[in-house]
Amino acid sequence: KVLTALVVPASLLYLLPIVLGLFAPPLNPSTDLYAVNRPIAFTFLDADGNDVGHRGAVVGERLKLEDMPSYLPAAFIAMEDRSFYSHNGIDPRGLLRALFLDVRAGHWVAGGSTISQQTAKIVYTAQERTVSRKLTELMDAAGLEKSLSKKQILELYLNRIYLGSAAYGVDAAAHVYFGVSARDLSLPQAAMLATLTRAPSVFSPRRDLLAAQQRASLVLDAMVQTGDIT
Repeated sequence: KVLTALVVPASLLYLLPIVLGLFAPPLNPSTDLYAVNRPIAFTFLDADGNDVGHRGAVVGERLKLEDMPSYLPAAFIAMEDRSFYSHNGIDPRGLLRALFLDVRAGHWVAGGSTISQQTAKIVYTAQERTVSRKLTELMDAAGLEKSLSKKQILELYLNRIYLGSAAYGVDAAAHVYFGVSARDLSLPQAAMLATLTRAPSVFSPRRDLLAAQQRASLVLDAMVQTGDIT
């Protein structure tokens, strides 16, 4: 019954990227996507202009891909979206796999989201799991793909993704967890950050360092499979 129920949706899913690509509106070029729905962060300065404290979200430096070690974005791609450079924002296989898991479980257990979809969700949409929210996310992802390059989307994602402990973006997370800039992350540290996308409070090295290290080893295995490391 499950397989029968998936036949028609599966066919439609493979047409979805084409349809959304045609109808998704392009982004307003004047919109600063790094500022839209950005979490509130305060920096306190003394009378001489020195940084003396922070409250709210921790937001790091906005980095370009070339500012980061190459294995940092590679770690996130290996874990989150191995087809990132080949799809148009929507991965029909991933959606089909998620649909099968959701139907079998009888509730939302998987989202099948690409990095483009996750970026759209970070910037535009709420976090609740509903059909309407998912459709909005897909349309927004198609709009991102129509207006931005893959490099721009990946930079936006890495600079805005929430990675736990009030840290937004890989640079903030690098400072919070390791006391360094994302420019200077080691490969094991980059792998550990890539584990924090789905449940940062659960996989945080602050909570359980051994579990975080074990999960980071899965990222390293994935990067071997994608050919990013040996």
